[in-house]
Order: sequence, then structure tokens, then C-alpha cells
Amino acid sequence: MIFHNGLIFDGTRLLADHFAAFEGGQLAGLGPVAELPEGGDRVDLAGDILSPGYVDLQVNGGGG
Repeated sequence: MIFHNGLIFDGTRLLADHFAAFEGGQLAGLGPVAELPEGGDRVDLAGDILSPGYVDLQVNGGGG
């Protein structure tokens, strides 16, 4: 699956004019739109931001 046409956060920077390709739920490629691979399912981000979904597993006061 290829996400394009939006901003992509790579963990450090917010990238414009880039795509992110995923295979099996994992990032398989990241690059400029000029190098967008042929084929595959595509998701148009319509200007939105693609970012990892961080989960905070911290628990405060769980022990009483």
C-alpha cells in the first residue's frame, strides 16, 4: 500500500512531496514522489499527515 499526497513524518522530519510504501504492515520504502513506484494500492492523503501511532503504556498509581 502506498500513501502519497500529504506530509509524512519519518520520526525526525515532516516530509513534503514524498511517499511511504508498506508491505505486510511494515514500512517497505520512503522516497520522493518523483520516484513513486508503479502499481500497488494507493491512499491519497489529501494533504493530511501520516505519522506513527505512538502508544503510551505508562501506568501511574496502579500499585495503590
